[in-house]
Amino acid sequence: IKVQIFEGAELEGVDFDGGLKAFFDLDALDKMASPLTARTFRAGDRLSPLGMEGRKKLKDIFIDEKIARGLRRNVPIIVSGTEILWVAGLRRSGAALVTDSTTRILVVECAREQAG
Repeated sequence: IKVQIFEGAELEGVDFDGGLKAFFDLDALDKMASPLTARTFRAGDRLSPLGMEGRKKLKDIFIDEKIARGLRRNVPIIVSGTEILWVAGLRRSGAALVTDSTTRILVVECAREQAG
């Protein structure tokens, strides 16, 4: 997992190519109760997906995305306290979205492990 902070004039150089990257408004994250941490899937995990009302079980997201049961615990999950912000490469929540008024961006990038 790689983390970068961009602010001010640096914002022009941010590569917003998604994939295994998530972009967060750093000032909004600073207002959250807990620091960001990375962890793996836990039974009962729920996410409030961006653009959806309510919450969805991560198990259902993994099933929808056809992620094999044996691989689910290999997917990094970025959380603040108990709130899931991003399931790497799959879904993110609506928390700390980057907007036109954003002055600092936190970019979290996950790299896939290379075989061999």
